[in-house]
Amino acid sequence: TAAAREALHIIKSEPERIQRLWDITNYALKKFRDAGFEIGETESPIIPLYVRDTEKTFIVTKLAFDEGIFINPVHVLHKIHWCV
Repeated sequence: TAAAREALHIIKSEPERIQRLWDITNYALKKFRDAGFEIGETESPIIPLYVRDTEKTFIVTKLAFDEGIFINPVHVLHKIHWCV
């Protein structure tokens, strides 16, 4: 589609956007680790946060949302995936 083509064009012509994404990702990884969160290994801007408690998972999701951070909770595995 035209939108996908334009997105690819932007990624190719503005590499600083990719660098900024990784800067934000690395910042978030450090902050989560410093705050004591259990984080899985990742090679993408999707950061797995392990909460391992259903109620706490949804509390963390709500607190993050209130701060403008979208988290998609995965209940079955008690993981939270955070997309930068």
